[in-house]
Amino acid sequence: MKNRLAALLCVCLATPASASVWMFEQASSGFTASAVIGIAGNGALADLPTRSYTDCSPRAVCAPPDFAPLTSLDITAGSHYTLNDFVYPVNLPAWPFPAWHVAPYGIDFIDTFDHKDFFISFTAGTIRIDGDDGPCMRAGACIATGAFVDLSHSVPVPEPTVVGLLLLSLLATFGVHRGYRPWRS
Repeated sequence: MKNRLAALLCVCLATPASASVWMFEQASSGFTASAVIGIAGNGALADLPTRSYTDCSPRAVCAPPDFAPLTSLDITAGSHYTLNDFVYPVNLPAWPFPAWHVAPYGIDFIDTFDHKDFFISFTAGTIRIDGDDGPCMRAGACIATGAFVDLSHSVPVPEPTVVGLLLLSLLATFGVHRGYRPWRS
């Protein structure tokens, strides 16, 4: 629960005020996974772009991937992953890792060393982890089932001006409180 709240806080701070926040609500027990996704505007998961590590041709110098309207991604499932982990491989085709795909139906990722990978299916409501060691070594051994829920309407995201006004009012209150000394009349 603590990791989910921290992930939600990170995504809310990194996500523009006019964004949808989607969170994985796990229904299964056993293996635990969490995911929080920020999409610009009133974005739905179906609005995610279709991007892949193969979008950059071998040995080309490419700009970082553009995931718009996807603004943030925070996944904890065996390991912790963010949108910063989704980079183009340096040595295609000799070593095609990290390998990843982002699409409206789901997200998959294989790390740089080809040791751990996760697969998220929005339609099936699952997060699956496969690894080269540990409890998730067998394919399909670590699967969390649930659903992605749009938190945009239930969790208000403060506008930057509101945050500034809140801080200003707290400072003013603290300053007035420190300056008021009833015993000095």
